[in-house]
Amino acid sequence: MQGEGEKFMCEKREKLFLLSALLCLMLAEAVLFAERNVGTAGMELKKILSPARPAGMGNAFVALSDDIGSMFHNISGLGSLKESQFIFTHQAYVYGIWFNSIGYAIPTKVGAIGLTLTFLSFIIEEYDLHYTSTGEGLVSEQFYSIGYSKRYGNFSYGCKVDIFFSRISNYTANAFGLNFGGLWFAPLDIVVGATVENIGPRYKYEGTLFAGEKQSLPLTYKVGVMKNFVLPLGSCKIEGDVIYDYKVRSNVGIEWKLFDLLYLRGGYKIGYSSGGPCFGIGVEYAPKGLDRLEIDYAFVPVGNLDISHYFSMIAKF
Repeated sequence: MQGEGEKFMCEKREKLFLLSALLCLMLAEAVLFAERNVGTAGMELKKILSPARPAGMGNAFVALSDDIGSMFHNISGLGSLKESQFIFTHQAYVYGIWFNSIGYAIPTKVGAIGLTLTFLSFIIEEYDLHYTSTGEGLVSEQFYSIGYSKRYGNFSYGCKVDIFFSRISNYTANAFGLNFGGLWFAPLDIVVGATVENIGPRYKYEGTLFAGEKQSLPLTYKVGVMKNFVLPLGSCKIEGDVIYDYKVRSNVGIEWKLFDLLYLRGGYKIGYSSGGPCFGIGVEYAPKGLDRLEIDYAFVPVGNLDISHYFSMIAKF
C-alpha cells in the first residue's frame, strides 16, 4: 500500500508540474498577444546581466542552473540548493558600462528563497535639439529580485519577481516583471529546463519629449537541455539552449570539472548581433569557515566592439 501511495503522489506531482507550466505559457502568450510590440522592448540591458560561470558558457544555463546563479537564468534551479549561498559579481562591459550584483539564497523546509540586488551604470554624451553637445549624463539601472523554488522528486519549479528602476539623465521609469521556470531531471543524467521571463505591464519614462509613449519588457522564452558525462579526471556538462524574444537565438556551452577543484568553460552564442565564442575558468575549494568558495572569471568578446569581463565569487555555507 505504501508503494502505491508513493506512486500516486508522484503522478500527482507530475500533473501539477505540467499544469503549472501550461498556465505559465498561456499567461505569457496572452501578454505577448496584447503587446504585439516585443521587438521594441525596453530595459534590454537586463539581458547582459549574468554571473561569470554562465557567461563563460555562452549563457547556456537554463537546464544546468544549480546554484545561486539560477536567479539570473532559471529560478527553478534554486530548489536544488543544499546550503546557503552568497554571490558577488562585477562585470566590466563595453563603452564604460559596468554592473555590480550581490545575492543571497537559503534552502528551507518549504523551498529555497533567493534575493539579488543589481546595479548597472554608464555615462552618455547628451545633445540638444540642434545636435549640440550639452555635456554628459548618467544612465543607471537597478534590479531588485526575489525568487522562490521548490523541488518535487524529479521536477523543480519556481517563480521570481523583478523590480526595475531606470534612469536616463533626468528621465526615470519604474517597472516590474514576473518570471517562471521549471526543470525536469530526466534519466541518463539529462536535465531539461524552460523559462518564461519578463511578464509585466508596459511602462514609460517620465519627463521625456515623448511623454505618454510606453515600452514593454523584453518578454522571453527559453528552453535548454543539459547532459552530464562522468570522466576519469572529473565530469563534463554540455548544454544547448534556444531563446525567443523577437527572434530565435541559441546558446551552447560546456563546463569541464577537474579534480573537484578546477573548472574550464566555453560557449558560443548564435543569432546575436554581438555573438560568438565565450571562455571561462573557475576554482572551488573549502577554506576555513565555509563549505566551499567558488571564484569564477569569464572572457566574452562583444562582436568587434570590445571585450566584456566577468568576475564572480560564490560562498557556500
